[in-house]
Amino acid sequence: MLTQDAPCSTSPSIETAPPPLVVLCGPTAAGKTIVAKELVEAARELELVPPAKGLMTALSGDQWPDLVRTWLNSEPGDDPPKRPDVDRRTDLALLRDLEIHSGARVVESAVLPMLLPAANTALVIRLTATPMVRARRIQDLVPEVTFQQACAIVDRKDFATCVAARAAWGIDIAERSAPRWRADLSVGCPHEFECPDENGCVDAVVALVRGAYAVYQCFLTGETFREWEQSMLHFKGLLSTHQLFVGRCSPLLIGSCREHTVAQWRHRLLFELDATEGLL
Repeated sequence: MLTQDAPCSTSPSIETAPPPLVVLCGPTAAGKTIVAKELVEAARELELVPPAKGLMTALSGDQWPDLVRTWLNSEPGDDPPKRPDVDRRTDLALLRDLEIHSGARVVESAVLPMLLPAANTALVIRLTATPMVRARRIQDLVPEVTFQQACAIVDRKDFATCVAARAAWGIDIAERSAPRWRADLSVGCPHEFECPDENGCVDAVVALVRGAYAVYQCFLTGETFREWEQSMLHFKGLLSTHQLFVGRCSPLLIGSCREHTVAQWRHRLLFELDATEGLL
């Protein structure tokens, strides 16, 4: 049994269905971009917000190319660029963009889950993989990079992301429990050193994300009990099939409550202590 039943409110909820918002978070080369593209391909109502869009909106003049050159010209051992003003403006631009546009969105962001209010209607998915697996992926993308160089890139990028979040917002995303418990689903490659089947790994992760999204939609749109139950049971089957890929899962995604409303999803953190736990 994945979780115990959680107590539910029986009071009816009347709330306008908000547009779906899927937030993908996780470290460099964890698979956020490919999962985002696959999800948009499957759910045509979703629009992908490119990771750099907020940064390009926040910057003006020559700042954007200068910042890119700083990263490209730096060695893995150098201190990362410290631009809390730019990082803060980038995140604020993204939040503003999500606020003024009413369409369904998929967003990649390391820090956005920590900036959302506790009561929110987003589906937050954390993608994970070990540093060595992520280094292998960087090698696949850039064949001329050695494995040692790829490991250094992963380490430096992870460190830089943590420094940026701490400088801009005072948030320590390196503290494991913080980003973990804000994610409704945590999935990723279960292998430690090297993934023996990257395509199979991607297929499993994408299937889990799509399944979670189908259940999430039922909460937003107020689907019939039968439709919600079918989506939930299908997702539970995926969790069973791909259990090695799952780090944790919100209890609301696997039927801990018979009620499936917008209000129930908005206040889902009330049930987070019943979430499944794994090793990712």
